Amino acid sequence: MELWFSEFHTPDVKHSIRVERQLYSKQSDYQRIDIFESPEFGRVLALDGNVMLTERDEFIYDEMITHVPMAVHPGIRDILVIGAGDGGVVRELTRYDRVQRIDLVEMDPQVVEACRIFLPGNACRLDDARVKIYFENALRFIRRCEAEYDLIIVDSNDPFGPSEGLFTREFYGICYNALREDGIMVNQQGSPFYAQPHPGQRQQQQQNPQRRKNHPENGFHAVRLLFFLDGFIIPPNCDLRMNARRPPPDCPPPGAARRSPRRPEEHPGSARRRSVAAFYMIFTHSRPFAGGCPPAGCGIIEAQPKEKERTHMKRVKRMIALLLAALAPLPALAGCGTEEKSITVVVREQGSGTREAFDRVVTDGAHCLEETGADGKKVYHTAGGAVQYTKTGAVLSAVASDKNAIGYISLGSVNDSIRVVSVNGVAPTAEAVLAGDYKIQRPFVLMTRAGQPLTARAADFMRYLQSDAARAHAGEAGCIFLEDAAMRANTGRAPIPVTAFEKQESLPGGDKIVIRGSTSMEQFINSAVKGYADLYGAAPEDVFDIQLEGSSVGRKAVENDDKGNVIGLSSAAVDQDGIDSFNVCLDAVAVIVNKQNTEVTDLTLAQLYDIFSGKITKFSELDGAE
Repeated sequence: MELWFSEFHTPDVKHSIRVERQLYSKQSDYQRIDIFESPEFGRVLALDGNVMLTERDEFIYDEMITHVPMAVHPGIRDILVIGAGDGGVVRELTRYDRVQRIDLVEMDPQVVEACRIFLPGNACRLDDARVKIYFENALRFIRRCEAEYDLIIVDSNDPFGPSEGLFTREFYGICYNALREDGIMVNQQGSPFYAQPHPGQRQQQQQNPQRRKNHPENGFHAVRLLFFLDGFIIPPNCDLRMNARRPPPDCPPPGAARRSPRRPEEHPGSARRRSVAAFYMIFTHSRPFAGGCPPAGCGIIEAQPKEKERTHMKRVKRMIALLLAALAPLPALAGCGTEEKSITVVVREQGSGTREAFDRVVTDGAHCLEETGADGKKVYHTAGGAVQYTKTGAVLSAVASDKNAIGYISLGSVNDSIRVVSVNGVAPTAEAVLAGDYKIQRPFVLMTRAGQPLTARAADFMRYLQSDAARAHAGEAGCIFLEDAAMRANTGRAPIPVTAFEKQESLPGGDKIVIRGSTSMEQFINSAVKGYADLYGAAPEDVFDIQLEGSSVGRKAVENDDKGNVIGLSSAAVDQDGIDSFNVCLDAVAVIVNKQNTEVTDLTLAQLYDIFSGKITKFSELDGAE
């Protein structure tokens, strides 16, 4: 049975995403929080049934809402972020050394807690020393502030429900007071293309007429993505006119439409062009005001005769060209200028077996990316600006979409969307891995709790995995089946020979076999699970409960097993008291770059260390790289 998540934009339009599995679902004191896995978008965060972010495309939103104001205003030091409990905006802001203080005001602590666990790629910089998190009402917090911030970013939910108070005249006036003289404010305003709320939201809107009063929902003339530059505040019920020399009329009465309905012959794209024009008009004025309508020089953009629209669009194009020319030298805006861009370092999250295998081998001769300090605690040397992902597929997508990216994944997960780089002159092949010539390699490990008898069903499946039957599943996953009995066991343990599997007369009884652990072993374990279930004529979902969230999760699940039905997966060597394990196959960790990056074909371990530790930030700085 398939499970789909649907978000309604209007009564006639919805966006549906197929759900692989639900990771988290909880009703907090403020809202319903859901995080689920999808094959198309990776992990998805939804609040009260509205999608807040997806792993696949959150960077577009988070980068645009942070880097544009940071590029426009080079003196930003103190920043207030309202909402954004997932951590994506904070992650982007911490890339700037000049930033001294980031105050994050998030109403719901359970959003932050859930994202720390299930969206570490977003929440990875919430513990930065410059970040302070306040769990309280944003209106109450900001009333205490006066001329305190250089930048305010409001990354709230859409303007319904708990976030409704962040879309009022009072709130905008308070934000104006909290900004310094040359401050900037950026405010998320929802979609300009689907202005009408879905039925549940409409009910909330009807219950609060003040929301309608401040936010007319009549067409595209309203500016939906507000930038407050140099203290210039644009309230949402006032619009921008292309003729800046003519003073605007008074603000319309509540609910009045400023834009005439689109004629049938009018091209649908024209509304979008006006919305973009309004967006860029904000960059052309810098006169401060508080509340009410803006001063002379600001008006509306509305449907007009075609000759006027053409004239207006020429002005818009000139303004955009001037804006882009002004921003071209600024490195914070990716894609501007001709200067070589910095390397995007893409890594797995801490606790990932893939990362552990990579970090423990990559060295500059003096240090590895992961070490154990004198106090017994782990020390990491990975660059602070590295982008973390929790799944192999997310790393693949990130590198495939960024010409300047470099990352690493399981060899069995390599596809033609990226290019593999040799290490120390050796390509990651099965022969090179078995011979020990390719250094970045690791075992795929199966784990059970030491001293805990397995259920009949779990014990039978473990015999299947230790047998020759696992060879085909290793081949299907692109990893190397281990034949050597000594290599299958950890150091100091008894050898584990390959055996022949003896099928029982029927599927042994017992609870479902619980499988937790490494996402890198997903192809192998899925193949093995199907093969085992097919032998007994059973459906895999009736026999197994599988959730793969990282090697550390697998180890923890095994440690807590009190029924004897848990099998853990680790994509790094395991030598831990309380855990029995065996190495079923070997896998290489392949270093990958974008397909367009044809200049870098081979890297040394020392060069990899310098890249992933942040010592080298451009590929041109590589000495002797091929």
